[in-house]
Amino acid sequence: MRSLIVILFFIGLPFISNAQNKFIITYDKLQDNFNFEKVIYKQGRESTVPIDKPKLSKNDVLIFKTINTNELVFDMDLDFEENDVIDENNLSGQLLNGFSSFSGLLQGNLGAVIEELSSLLYYAPSPLNITRSLEAMSEAELLNASLHKKTLKAYKLAENEMKDLIEFRSNISILSSEDKTLEEIKITLNDFKERFDSKLLIDRFQEIKALIDEIEVDMDSEYTTNEELASEIEVLNTKIDKIEKIFNNPESPITKNTLNDIGNQLEGVDFIIAHKAIVESYRDWDDVGNIEYILSFRRKAEDTPYDYDDDNIQMNRTISLKTDKPKLPKWTTGFAFLRPLVGTSTYRVEEDFFGDSMRITSLNDKSSIFSISTSLVYEFETETPISPNLSIGMAMGISEDRENSISLLLGSGLTFKKFPFISVTGGASFTQLDILKDTYLQNVWQEQSEEIYDDQSLLYERKLKPGYYFGINIHF
Repeated sequence: MRSLIVILFFIGLPFISNAQNKFIITYDKLQDNFNFEKVIYKQGRESTVPIDKPKLSKNDVLIFKTINTNELVFDMDLDFEENDVIDENNLSGQLLNGFSSFSGLLQGNLGAVIEELSSLLYYAPSPLNITRSLEAMSEAELLNASLHKKTLKAYKLAENEMKDLIEFRSNISILSSEDKTLEEIKITLNDFKERFDSKLLIDRFQEIKALIDEIEVDMDSEYTTNEELASEIEVLNTKIDKIEKIFNNPESPITKNTLNDIGNQLEGVDFIIAHKAIVESYRDWDDVGNIEYILSFRRKAEDTPYDYDDDNIQMNRTISLKTDKPKLPKWTTGFAFLRPLVGTSTYRVEEDFFGDSMRITSLNDKSSIFSISTSLVYEFETETPISPNLSIGMAMGISEDRENSISLLLGSGLTFKKFPFISVTGGASFTQLDILKDTYLQNVWQEQSEEIYDDQSLLYERKLKPGYYFGINIHF
């Protein structure tokens, strides 16, 4: 008895157990395609094998990954039908948050510095036109000429600084590229780092500051009398102080090592965003034929949380995954137009004055028979917007002269995924028609028996005649 129980247990185990599968769904944002893998375990080690497309069961684990997705620009969110997924969470981007802020602030600071330098150059003094020899100039004139020369030099250095900063900003803007792979961004930044002199950028700024210090010392002299030059120097001093604060922003300072810092932090980025989902359903699993998952790509926004800002959505990608629910035929009802190949005949019986003779005539009608139909429809799974189907069913005529006419239907059709409750169908039909019995002739007078006199339906017999039909099915 105990052995029997053990045997029954092992026989029934496959039917009561529900093994958990793990699938990886990878979306390549640059190539705009999906790839699928199944995780397998062999001797305790995890590996993957490519598959066409997974079929989901309860408690399956899904890892959604987007590759070639610039995490400095985008967030990816995973949306799904309510009650079909639980335990969804973001698996990436933890270490990137700091880099994202650093990158944004750096580019913002560069813009602020360039803007300040641009406005500063508006006040640049014109070259001094000296017509007398230095020996003929007074000490005050010599001092003002020296101040003018230093001020011009400081403005010229500021102009060169702005040109280099514009080039710097233009090249690091590739960090926000939407159509480059991580490797392409790294190569571009490394090439720029090789040819750009970051040390010169910082040293030049220090030279500007040193010139301003010299100018301020000279400005303390009692011989300084040029008010216009004094105003230009004051603007220069104010702007450089403001620029220095931006340069030394503690969150994203601009230093000779900035390009190296960007390169080092890029090594910790993989341009992959991943989410995990566990398949679950609180409804009857037989009602869940497929589950749709939506990958929403949103631009990162600083002012408003992206969770509530749909204006930041750049694109959505939808992937529909089938469940392991058995594919069963569906009952439908609808309308059908049937046309027998032989047409439909309407018979007319004439009787003589005494009622013992009769003449039978007929009128053949080639028009369609309008009927109500019911069918069993089996749909084939496809990835296209249209799915083919096969159907078998019956139809009943609803016109007054055909209300008892039964037809058998055997056909195929198409179901449109955007309108899943309706399909079109067509095929072969076999329709019950009233056919004159072979013992009776048409268009001649012949004897009419007493039974025929009482019931003329005895003249005919019902036969199935082949034909064709087309119609519309309404799915329940």
